[in-house]
Amino acid sequence: LKNTIDFKQCYDFQAFDDKVVYNDLFYFKNYFLDRLDIPYQKGLLIADFETLAQKVNTLDQDFFLFRDFQSRNIMLHHNKPYFIDYQGGMQGFIGYDAVSLLYQAKAQLPQTWKEQLKSVYFKEFIAQNILTEEQLHKGFQLGLILRFFQVFGTYGLRGLVERKSHFLNSILFNFKNIEFLLEQKLLNETPHLKHVAEHIISKDTHNKIKQLLQA
Repeated sequence: LKNTIDFKQCYDFQAFDDKVVYNDLFYFKNYFLDRLDIPYQKGLLIADFETLAQKVNTLDQDFFLFRDFQSRNIMLHHNKPYFIDYQGGMQGFIGYDAVSLLYQAKAQLPQTWKEQLKSVYFKEFIAQNILTEEQLHKGFQLGLILRFFQVFGTYGLRGLVERKSHFLNSILFNFKNIEFLLEQKLLNETPHLKHVAEHIISKDTHNKIKQLLQA
């Protein structure tokens, strides 16, 4: 893609590197954790952010990453799909966009569908010898972690701060995604983030969100 796309024209970031990881995770910390007074130890949390940033930097980044690949940005015209809103596009890794679409919080697709569609997606890359199955799984798993927490940052800013009902009402839907991370043990290498995730899906946080929705 380096020879076909001029990534210097990207709006915010040219590539999904450690700067983007820190941007998204601090977005989550500032607009979600802090707004809901969810406890954390800053040093330990940042150490886990560093771990995730280092993992992202080991991935093959020679692809176009749509960034906000969700159903609202896919339009149908004469039964043909068209994509809109490329503002967040950049050079990046494979996996993040698939996560953004399949695990869109409010869509609540059945897990069997997600697994089937992910398999179809992976097969195309494997068949063309673009990436191995191991590389694809690695990118997808990192995409799960980064996207889920980034989404909480968006819901925090647009919902908790700006009080936009669509985003405020979406917060609880993302709890299932966090539960999935914990069930799949995807946060074991980031122990403090795992601890924070457990607190997010706790009854205490759930009640805080419900009170905000009723306010």
